Formats: sequence, structure tokens, C-alpha cells
Amino acid sequence: MSYLMLAAYGNATRRVPLASSGCTNPQNLASAVIGKKASFPTGASVLDFAIPGATTVRALALNGLVNTASGTHTAKFDLSANTPGGTDILTTTKTLSTVDGYGGLCCWDLGQDYTGVRYVRVTFTGVSEVGLVWASPAWAMTYGPTSYNEKRSDLSTVTTGELSGVKTFAKRPRQRVASFALDAVMLTEYSAADTLDLVSGTTEQVLVIWDPPGQGVSRAPIMGTMDEVPTMTLPDPARWTTAWSVTQSL
Repeated sequence: MSYLMLAAYGNATRRVPLASSGCTNPQNLASAVIGKKASFPTGASVLDFAIPGATTVRALALNGLVNTASGTHTAKFDLSANTPGGTDILTTTKTLSTVDGYGGLCCWDLGQDYTGVRYVRVTFTGVSEVGLVWASPAWAMTYGPTSYNEKRSDLSTVTTGELSGVKTFAKRPRQRVASFALDAVMLTEYSAADTLDLVSGTTEQVLVIWDPPGQGVSRAPIMGTMDEVPTMTLPDPARWTTAWSVTQSL
């Protein structure tokens, strides 16, 4: 059985905001490193991003998110073709509920493409830190993965004393790795799959949103980089196949 999956790529808001208020270090948002964060001492901020060329947006996300201890936690996204803070394309307010066990990731499928986006404003309430703001196009697949594997790559090191045999540990993050087998990429979707591969390679982040069986959507999304550029195979005249391995961005 296959399950619908959304693969987002080409994040347009990985850049220093055009303007901001309530943010002490907005320059950190130009980094793909999630642990390099922008801070909001009062729990509220407005960030304006200007995109050099008009883009399509279907997926929104925040990563490295830290909410204040109490109160309302929301992010309002305003998308415009004309001016910072304009709502001529879309305005939507999201309640911030992070992916379980995943270090502050929130993500949303808008359900359709919004084209011609040049400006993205994010207004935070009850947020103290964020590591990355995401607004991008996405490939909404007709069929999702036919198999799925997940593990956590423990970056810790273990040293065993040569004489004593005593083990000492240097604890490091446990980085999630998700692998997908896609056996039914329709011929009409080849262009989307090829564009994702071309734009992302192994250095640019992708965002995968889906609802796997037996797991629940609250733990499913992953933002990270491809471990290698996937191979596209045409096993018969009706479909392509490919496989991905995505390692979590930290």
C-alpha cells in the first residue's frame, strides 16, 4: 500500500531578513545550521524576507523552535507579490506544535501552490528562538513510499581504556536518518522529481512531510540533506522508481 507524501525543496527564506523587530541576531537565519538560532527576548518578533525572484510556495516550516514557557505560541505567515507584510497572496496563522522528539520542527502543507511570492513576513507570538524559517515549492506525490526505514545515527564516541577496559563516553546528538523507496513515480511527475534532485543535490535541505502507517504524523516529518543524489530508474513504460536517504539537519 502507498501513502501520499510531500517533498519540499528550494527554501526561499534561508537568508537574512530584509527587516526585523524584536530579534537580536537575525543574521543567523541565513545559515542552514539549525543550532545557529535567532533569538527573541520578548517572545515576539516580526521578520520580513525578500526573495530575489518570484517563487512558488506550498510548504511552510520552522525548525529549531523554542517556545516561551507559557502563553500562546503562534506564527503568522503573510505572503505577498508586492510588499513586505502584504497579504495579497496568502495570510495564515499557525499554532506551534513541534514534531515529537525532533528538536523543534513545525511544518505545514498549504494544500496548493501559491505562485509569484516575493515577500514573506513571519510574526511570532510566544517564541524565544528559531533556527530556520522555511517557505518553498513542493512535490505532492500521487503515491508515497512502498517501504520506509528509519534509524538514529549516534554521533557519540566510546573510548575503551587500553589497560583498564573502562569505557568513557563523549555524548553527541542522535541524528535521525530516514530512507524511502519510491516505486511508483508517475511519468507526469518525473519533472518534479528531477527538479528536486537538481536543486537539492547533497548540500541543500529537503523537507519531507507524510503520514506513515503505524507511526503517526506527529513523528513523521524530516528536514535534512540527501545522503547521495538518487538514481531514477524506468522499470517499465508506466512509471519511474527511485530511493532516498535523508539525514536530519542539526
